Order: sequence, then C-alpha cells, then structure tokens
Amino acid sequence: MKKLLLVLILILPITVQAQSFGAKLNAGSLGIGPEVLVKLNDNLNARVGVNFFNYNTTIETKDSSEFDFEGDLSLFNGSLLVDFHPFGNSFKLTGGLLYNSNRVKTLLIPKQTYTIGGDVYTAAELGAVSADIDFNPIAPYMAVGFGNVFTGSRIGFGIDLGFIYQ
Repeated sequence: MKKLLLVLILILPITVQAQSFGAKLNAGSLGIGPEVLVKLNDNLNARVGVNFFNYNTTIETKDSSEFDFEGDLSLFNGSLLVDFHPFGNSFKLTGGLLYNSNRVKTLLIPKQTYTIGGDVYTAAELGAVSADIDFNPIAPYMAVGFGNVFTGSRIGFGIDLGFIYQ
C-alpha cells in the first residue's frame, strides 16, 4: 500500500504538468463561437467547439420587379476535431465530426400578374415559392491550416481551409 501511494505521488505531478488546456474564439463560414482545446502530445490537439450565427433579410424590389425576397440563414453546429501538427509547429492537418443543424429558408413573393397558356394569374393566385435547405446532422470535416494555441504567445491567429461533407 505504501509503495502504491509513493508511485501515485511521483506520477501525479508529472501527469498534471503534462496536460495543457486552451480556449479560443472562432469566426468563419460556420459562424462564431468558443472552442476548448486539449494538448494530447507535442503533435496532437483535440478541440470541442460550438458555432452559431443568424441572419434574416427582406428585399422589397421596385414596382417593376417581379418578386420580393425573404431569406433566413440559421447556423448552429458543434465540432469534435483533432489537429495533427506533423512538424511540431503551427501547420496542422485537421479531421473530425460536426453536429450540423445549419438551415437556410427562402421565400419568393410574386408582385405581378402572369399569363401562362392564355390564362391570367394574379400574384395572390400564384402564391409564394419557398425553399428550405437543411443538411445531414452528422458531417465529417477535413482541413489544412495554421495555428496552435500551445506554441508561441498567449494571443494568436489561426486559419483552417477545409471541407464539410454535409
């Protein structure tokens, strides 16, 4: 028992000192949001993050235009990613998964009457044309980029250029 306690006392400080944690704020095509990082070893970091962004617009066109437009962009996604730094610097290869609840809604509202096959239809008779776009809820993510919160100063800049199969 005493030997086990001595081994735990000797190992525990090394384990605690070897672990590194970090946090950052993201801004990009997935939205904005916080991310928490853990350094697994000199070449691997794990990241967990959440991004969100909403944008609504209504475009009312001039009287001579055919349609008014309404659009709603809603971004909300969570990420579980691993960064591989093959050279131990800021260059990285990233892979992982996103929980993806991003959504786009659009609405075209006619403003004129239309003649189709000799029949005249008013804007009210035609009604609005809507489109709703949503994506797969679980999406693989791959990227190449630069940035490592565990090298250099406390404040830095990073970039990822990647693909989401959504």
